[in-house]
Amino acid sequence: MKPMTKALPQLLGACAVLFAALQLGAQTTTASGTSTTVQPPQPERALSPRASAAITAGFKYTPPPPPKPVDEDDEVDLRDVDKPKNEIVRLPRYTVTAKKPEVFTDRTLYTQDELKKLAMSRHLSGLDTGLLNKWTASMRLNSWTTVGFGASNEERAMGMYLEDERLRNMAGMKDEISLMRATGETERADQTQADYYDMFLRRRDDVHTDAFTRQQGK
Repeated sequence: MKPMTKALPQLLGACAVLFAALQLGAQTTTASGTSTTVQPPQPERALSPRASAAITAGFKYTPPPPPKPVDEDDEVDLRDVDKPKNEIVRLPRYTVTAKKPEVFTDRTLYTQDELKKLAMSRHLSGLDTGLLNKWTASMRLNSWTTVGFGASNEERAMGMYLEDERLRNMAGMKDEISLMRATGETERADQTQADYYDMFLRRRDDVHTDAFTRQQGK
């Protein structure tokens, strides 16, 4: 084992010298003293230039079509441009061109008889449709019907229903007039207010609306 141990450092030294010699052989020194690395030879082409030209001659080059101009207002997605910090998902904007569906009301859904039943269920209690119903019926038989007394349940309920409907329409038109004045449509608001008085105001003999005053030339 001792001769093998002594020969091991000599073997390692010989390998190091051989590796250094290979590195030095890969470099050449020019006349100016600068060293350059010898480039390995480039592999030859698999096809000759003549064969390559013959193959490519059968293919016609068609350049790609130019990109279509896009409208930035329609194509820009705010979700990509203006991303919120809280990561809220932004939905795309759609424009609906279909006809607005009809809004159904009690008058369009119910017949006249069913509308009376609906008014009774909304405005009359069980006492009115029970005990008081018999009392008002007897008053009608005795021809003692006055305002508010002796009227049928259907008549009283429809009167309450129509009054409630009138108040809802008044509130809606008042909101519309206020919106017109807020947006600067003063003339339209004045005309709508005059129509509002004509339609809903229960005026006395000594009360005149703006529209009535204009008709009288005052």
